[in-house]
Amino acid sequence: MKNKFILSLIFCPQLMVLSLVAQTHPRLFFSESDHAFYAHKATTEVGAEMITELQNQVALQKVTADTTAVGAKSQLAALSAFLYWVTKDDSYAQDALFYVKKVLADNDEKWADTKLKGLTSYNMGFLVAITYDWCYNAASWLNERNLISQKIKLMADMIATNGGTEQNTAKASNWQGIRAASSLVCYLATDESYSTSNFNQMIKKLTDYITDNYGDSVMSAGWNIEGLGYTYYPIGGYIGPAGIALERYKKELGLRKYPSFVNTYWSVYASNSTALNLLDFGSFHPDFGDDNPHVTGEGVFGQSFYYLPPEMQQAAKYWYDKSIGAVRAKYKYDGYRLGTIWSFLYYPVDGIVSNPTSMAAVQTLHQDATTGNGYYLFRNKFENATDLIAQMYIKFRGNKGHNGPDALTFRIIGNGAAWAIGGGRYGIKVSATINQDIYAHLMNTVYPNEPLQAKIGSVGCTSCSPNGNSGQLIGNPLLKPDGSGHVIARMDANNVWALNHKRWFVADYDSLKTQSKALYIVADSSQNGKYWQMITAVENTVTFNQDSFLITAPNGSSMRGVVLYADGQTPAFKTGTSVRGSAFGTATDSKFITVLRNNAKFIIVLTIVDAGKKHPFIQLSNGAFLQHSVVSVNGHTYKLEADNVLYDNQVQVSLPKASWSIKPLSGIAPLNVKFDASSSLSFSGRGTTVKISPDNNQHYVQQQLDYTYTNPGTYIASLEVSDNLSYTTRRYAYILVGEGTTSTDLKQMEQNSFTWYISNELLSISLNDNHNYSKIELFDIAGRMLHQYAIYSNNPVVNLTHYKAGIFIVRLSGNQRKSTFKVIKQ
Repeated sequence: MKNKFILSLIFCPQLMVLSLVAQTHPRLFFSESDHAFYAHKATTEVGAEMITELQNQVALQKVTADTTAVGAKSQLAALSAFLYWVTKDDSYAQDALFYVKKVLADNDEKWADTKLKGLTSYNMGFLVAITYDWCYNAASWLNERNLISQKIKLMADMIATNGGTEQNTAKASNWQGIRAASSLVCYLATDESYSTSNFNQMIKKLTDYITDNYGDSVMSAGWNIEGLGYTYYPIGGYIGPAGIALERYKKELGLRKYPSFVNTYWSVYASNSTALNLLDFGSFHPDFGDDNPHVTGEGVFGQSFYYLPPEMQQAAKYWYDKSIGAVRAKYKYDGYRLGTIWSFLYYPVDGIVSNPTSMAAVQTLHQDATTGNGYYLFRNKFENATDLIAQMYIKFRGNKGHNGPDALTFRIIGNGAAWAIGGGRYGIKVSATINQDIYAHLMNTVYPNEPLQAKIGSVGCTSCSPNGNSGQLIGNPLLKPDGSGHVIARMDANNVWALNHKRWFVADYDSLKTQSKALYIVADSSQNGKYWQMITAVENTVTFNQDSFLITAPNGSSMRGVVLYADGQTPAFKTGTSVRGSAFGTATDSKFITVLRNNAKFIIVLTIVDAGKKHPFIQLSNGAFLQHSVVSVNGHTYKLEADNVLYDNQVQVSLPKASWSIKPLSGIAPLNVKFDASSSLSFSGRGTTVKISPDNNQHYVQQQLDYTYTNPGTYIASLEVSDNLSYTTRRYAYILVGEGTTSTDLKQMEQNSFTWYISNELLSISLNDNHNYSKIELFDIAGRMLHQYAIYSNNPVVNLTHYKAGIFIVRLSGNQRKSTFKVIKQ
C-alpha cells in the first residue's frame, strides 16, 4: 500500500528555526565543517600534546575495561569516538562501537532500567549519546546507527519520566542538574522523534537547578551551593556540555544567558591554589560543605573558554597555563575523565593572557551578592604556591542539595600549606553514641557544646542535629585592590546552634604593615558559643603557648593564632586527630584545635610567616566588649565596629559595587531588553560613573537602558562602575537572541499562489517567478529539522520516501519572508 499525503495550511508562530539537522552529525558541539580547524589544531604543539594525552588515556583504560563497570566502558567509548572524529581513523570508531555494544548489553547495569541508580543511567546515556554523534559517519557504524539511535531515545525517555533510583530530588542538587542535562543531550543526539513535553520538562528542570543552586541569575558570583567540588563533576561532566548543545540547537536555550552559571566558570580559577598537589591534580581548593578539595576539573577548565566572556578568558588562560595545562605532571590539560576533550575544543592556543589580580571583572566576582550564596574570597595574587587564599561562607540561602552545616565558617590555604580546612563529606559518624556525621563536628566555627565529645543541638533539643539556617550580611564588605578586606555577618543560630552568632573576618596582605605574609582576624560573639574550633591538615604540627597556638607546615612556614582577651579568662587549648568524612588528598584524618572560653566572645589573630621568620607582636585594647575592640599590630590598628572595621581609625573605601538587573536575558529577535543599574554605587560617595554597554560596540553613560536587539546572535553586555579614586568594577552578561519563525497569514499565503504536487512519495512545489524564496526546511512535528534544501528553481522537490508515516512541517524562507505548511504522511 502506498503512503498517502494530506497537505494543509497552518499558522505556526511557535516553530523556531533550528540550527541542527536531524541525521546530520556531528551536531552537538561542532559540525563536520569544523573538522579542518580541529585537524589543524591537532598539529600545533599544544593540540598535538592534548591528542597524545587522550590516546594514552584510551590505551591505559583499555587494559582494565573488561573488568570495570559500564561507566568506564561508556567513558572509553566516548574518548575513542572523539579520537575517531579528529583523526578519522576508523579503528577508534570500531573501539567506540565495541564498548557501546557492551554497555547496551550489560545485564548487571541494564540500559534505561528504572531500577538502576539514576546517576549510573545518566552517565551511560550522556556518554553513549555523544559517542553516537561523533561516530555517526564512521564506516563501521553504518549498520548500527538506527538501533543505537533508538536506544538513546529510550534512555532519554526513562531519564525524563522516571530518573531511576536513589535520587536526591532537591532542585539545587547535582542529581537533578545531571538528570536534566543527560536527558537533553540524549534527545538532541537521537534521530528518533520524541516528546516535546518531555524535552520541555527537562529544560525546566535544568533551569530550576541553575536558579535554585546559584540564586540570582544575574548578580550571583557563581559559587556552587553544594561546594566547589560540585562544579567539577556535574558542571564539567554534563551540564556545561548540555548548555553548549542547547545553544547550538536553539540559541535562546543556551546556558550562557545565566550570568550566575557563566560566573561559576571563574570560581574554579579564583579558588584554585597550587600550594599543595593533592592526588596528582597539581593543586587544591577550599572545601566548603559536603565537599572534597581535589581539583578534578572534568572539563570545566576547558569549557571556561566557551562560557567566559573574552576579557575573563584572558585571566582564565593565565591561570590555566600556570596550574591546569602542561604544567601538571599528571592529568595534563584538565585530563580527568573527558576533561582533555573540552580543552582541545575550546582552549585558545594563541589566546592573550592577563594577570587576574588587578582585573576589574575578576574582583567583582570575589564578593558574592546577597542574592547569591555568600562566598567572600580574599586572594593576594595568582602566581605560585605562595599565593594566599582566605574565604568566608555566609550561606545566604540555607541548605540546598548536598550543602553541609558550614555557615559563617572560613578556609585559609596557601604559602605551601593547608591551614584551615573542612571536614569532608557526610556519612562517617562521630561514634555510635553521638551518631552524627563527623563533618558537622569538624567546622571552623563556634560551638555551644564541645565538638566530637557531645551532640550538636540547641538547648533542650530532641533531635540534636545541625540546622540549615542562613546567614545575614552586616554593613558593606570591604575588598581592596590587593585582595585584602573584611566581611561581617550574623545568624540567629549558626548551623551548630551557637545562638545570635556574629563573626568579623578580616584579611590583610600588606606585609610591610603586618610584618607577615598575611594577617587574619576572626572575631566571634554569641550567646552560648564556648568552643572556638579550627581544623587543619593532619601533616601540620600543632603546639601551644599560654595564649596562642602555632601550626607548622611541612615546608617550615607557620601560622600563629593569638587569642586576645581582656577579662582575665585564660583560654584552654585542646588539639587532637579525628577521622574525616572523606579524604583530604591521601589523608583520612585531620587535626583540630579547640579554644575554650566561657564568656562566648573570641578574638583570634592569625598570622602566616615563612620558615624561620618571627610572627608579629599582637595587642588588644578596649577589649572588655568585643565591639569597639582594637587590635594592634606593628603600630597599626584594626577597630571592630558594629557594622565595619576601621583601619588605623579610618574608614577604608571598597571597590565600587557594580549591580544591575537584566530582563529578559534571552528570547527571539527583535528582543527588547531592559538594563537597570540604579543600585550600583561607589563607596567613596563621590564621582560615581555608571556605563552600560549592551554589546561590544555601543556604550551609554546612564543607569538605565532600554535596548532592542534586532538581529539574532550572541551579544555580550557589560556594566562598568568607577569612582574618583580610579577604582573600577565590571560585570558581564550574555544576551542570547534567537531567530523566530514568523509565518505569513492566510491572505498573504494565498497571494503567493503555491501549488503542491504529491506523487510517488515526492512532494513537489510550484512557485511564482517572484517568490523570492531561497530555502526549504523540513521538520518533524516536534520541531526538529530533518533536512534543508536550497531552492534553485521554481519547482523544488522534497523527498519523503525514507521517512516514517507522521506529521511534517515544511517551511519556505528567504528575503525576510517565511511560510509554514503542515504535511501528513499516512
